[in-house]
Amino acid sequence: MSYTHEMDDSRRRIFELEDAALASSGYLSMNSEGTMSSTYNRSGSSSTFFLSGDDSSRSRSLEASRRWHDLGIIDIPEPRPPTPIPYDRIAILVMVLLGDTICMSMVMPFIPFMVQRFLKGPEHSVGYYAGLLGAAYQLGQICFPFWGRISDRVGRRPVMIGCLAASCVWILLFGAAPTLSVAFACRFAHGLCAGNVVVAKAMMADITDRSNENGAFVFVGLAFSAGAMIGPLVGGMLAEPADKYPGIPFAALWRARPYLLPCLFVALLITADVVAALYLLQESRRQKRPEAVEARAADPTEKIAIEEGLVLSATDSTRTVSSDGSLSSIRALLQDPVSPFRDVCLSFFIFGTGYMAYQEVFPIFCRAPSQLGGLGLSSTSVGFLQAGAGVMTLFGLVAAFPAMADRYGVPVSYGRCLLGIALCYLAPPLLAARAR
Repeated sequence: MSYTHEMDDSRRRIFELEDAALASSGYLSMNSEGTMSSTYNRSGSSSTFFLSGDDSSRSRSLEASRRWHDLGIIDIPEPRPPTPIPYDRIAILVMVLLGDTICMSMVMPFIPFMVQRFLKGPEHSVGYYAGLLGAAYQLGQICFPFWGRISDRVGRRPVMIGCLAASCVWILLFGAAPTLSVAFACRFAHGLCAGNVVVAKAMMADITDRSNENGAFVFVGLAFSAGAMIGPLVGGMLAEPADKYPGIPFAALWRARPYLLPCLFVALLITADVVAALYLLQESRRQKRPEAVEARAADPTEKIAIEEGLVLSATDSTRTVSSDGSLSSIRALLQDPVSPFRDVCLSFFIFGTGYMAYQEVFPIFCRAPSQLGGLGLSSTSVGFLQAGAGVMTLFGLVAAFPAMADRYGVPVSYGRCLLGIALCYLAPPLLAARAR
């Protein structure tokens, strides 16, 4: 390789030797004419060099380029600093996600007890109807998965406030349900209005960019883990208060509606979320003018983003994600033989099915009398056990998994965590055998 820049013979010799070593190791690629593609940026000249080889090769090539930069031969642009995380806006979203998770997990400890009070029948039917009652919420979510698309059209803020208000109403009606059929209807309707998780994640994507989204989305996992810990405590401790706490005010009301108090507590929490959202939550989705979108579509680099349904906002620090065209994007990922999207979706589906099944079965197992293979525990004890699982989930999210991922990588750590969870699922029957 010949150097056209003015430099002394010693520097030129250093670079020639360095290039020869890199080329012989495959660190620099050859162009169609058989010469290495390497130009430099000095005194206004353009600079481009192409790297090939494995990660180790590229790393050593980058080290060489840094040495060239230190000698003043090439220019390396400074990396753009990450955008500050908008903690004030994220705090409102965390409140919403926390309230929504508490609302979903609060009912799990006392659903088998609720079903038993309604049925007043054989013990073996409790598990069947408790499973149906627990699945009614998820069935409602599946039947109306359009909250994300609605928020793309009318905005995130009104959809989130509306879903919060609807959740407040339906959780109260569920706690006051006089019959099992009414409880089913309320639980299903509540699931139809459960769009806050999707909308909150979309809003989180709106107010972050690629430089800070990883740090921001950590709060989503923290909110879910904290809700999974607080919700069972609330449901277990406040269910059937007239039987647990003699002399409690309004004892007649709690005796007639033994599961209203925990639902009332959560409804008040969600009401606080509604008030906070009304006064503090800002709309995050910004509509682009049609002419601006057309101008960006003329740029090949922007055309891909628009075709994939990603319409960016006018500011550099935020972006707005639209769901228009998302079905075609998902279909393309599913059909791509190289993409791991299908394997990831299948893994999440299997894990989600096992997780939710365990969350529903565990309270039934704990409530069942020891003669039938259960533990014969109260709703308070069930709530404490599920809250303990939430604490361990929070510990794994904050401390254990990041350390494992740094040492072994995400795929290996994910597989080991799944194996550990599967082993934990074997604990209940072992506990029952020991109790007998």
